Amino acid sequence: LEDTIVSAVASNENPLRLLGTEVIFRSGNPLLESELRRVSTQTARCVVSLSIEELDPDEADATQVRQVMALKAFDEFVGSRCHVVVEVQDVDNKELFPLVAPDFAEVVVTHDIIGRLMIQCARCPGLASVLEEMMGFEGSEFYFEEWPEFTGMTFYDITCRFDDAVPIGIKSSSDGQVYINPENDHLINDGDKILVLAEDNDSYEVNDFGTKGVGDVPTLLVEKKKVEKIMFCGWRRDMADMI
Repeated sequence: LEDTIVSAVASNENPLRLLGTEVIFRSGNPLLESELRRVSTQTARCVVSLSIEELDPDEADATQVRQVMALKAFDEFVGSRCHVVVEVQDVDNKELFPLVAPDFAEVVVTHDIIGRLMIQCARCPGLASVLEEMMGFEGSEFYFEEWPEFTGMTFYDITCRFDDAVPIGIKSSSDGQVYINPENDHLINDGDKILVLAEDNDSYEVNDFGTKGVGDVPTLLVEKKKVEKIMFCGWRRDMADMI
């Protein structure tokens, strides 16, 4: 892996730009507490556990369950309140993680997400460019930030409170649930974080005015649904989930 990174950085064509990031490699068994302690896991801001592609999906996901249990059993790590993100291969195994470690790790089923995105991009030409703009490090990205001055206000009240950002959601401080495009009367409580689309996390601030009158909302025209025909080239093990 280290050789791969070095080669990517030194490549003449589309080189990998680390932009000052230092990458350190260590080998070992991440399921052992002694190995986790050796790399000072408890000092990490977040932990990303990648799935082993060479294994069968169920076997790989079982390894990820053991990884979460190993981290949860590491007392020094649990006390650090580090954010854990776990990659899972089969969406049917996602429910195993809340059973062994409730509210401990965020589970990402990459295979399922990619499949859903492919379907949406096929149905909405141009959507791939929008997703690339939002998910990449160029242009604007999503950011969470807590704004105490918004406590007690509704989502409608804050829609025009940023000149250089667009509020699109709220992360609840009580249950951690993220509400995308909530109702206008959704109340912002103490500790809630606002999800915005902005150029950078320090490129926007709260302005000094509230909502502006823009007139009545135009009538939404609902088109009659039509039969769509989509051709799949190739096959995936989760084709049923995509359909």
